[in-house]
Amino acid sequence: MELKYFNYLNLASEEAINDFLINFKAYKLDELVDIIYPVHDRYKFSRQDEEITVFEFSIYPSQKYGYAIKNGRNAMIFKNDSLLKTYPFLNPLDIVVAVKGSRIGMVSLLPEIMPETEGLKWIINPGCLALRVKNTSLIDPHSLFYYLQSLSGQYSLKKLITGGVANYIKLGDLGEMIIPVPEKMDEQAIIESFISTD
Repeated sequence: MELKYFNYLNLASEEAINDFLINFKAYKLDELVDIIYPVHDRYKFSRQDEEITVFEFSIYPSQKYGYAIKNGRNAMIFKNDSLLKTYPFLNPLDIVVAVKGSRIGMVSLLPEIMPETEGLKWIINPGCLALRVKNTSLIDPHSLFYYLQSLSGQYSLKKLITGGVANYIKLGDLGEMIIPVPEKMDEQAIIESFISTD
């Protein structure tokens, strides 16, 4: 059986993508994932609150395949109990997307076992957001990452870039991005191919 999904990944024009899209079930991105936003006001708490150290993850610019490598810096957040209960810490197999800055459009998949950071929780760099797959029986995180970093995925992401001097991806538009979901045979081939490159 031909794995048609792999042909789709190499398309990088709107007409070709739209023509080929009819071969797959397709969903809006926000139907497949929860979008995890960075907390920009993490320093705006009482000075009496205790500070804790976290690891602020940044996408490594030259890495296109395989799991994300440890890249970033230690940062401080206030240990505010109400904040920590809802703080958007990163999880294994979250997909991080750069939505502004020089790395806009780049994506990275966090590994199933997070690299050692001396027990520190991971947070998102303010120039990024994270995608957390809602239902892995519908789409596997490896497949979604594989699509987003493909020619087709990058073409679709770059179409969402707006702004003048400071480019950014409009978050509302990102949720509307159409994602083709592969058949299970295609998906298993993607996962095996992905893991073999790691």
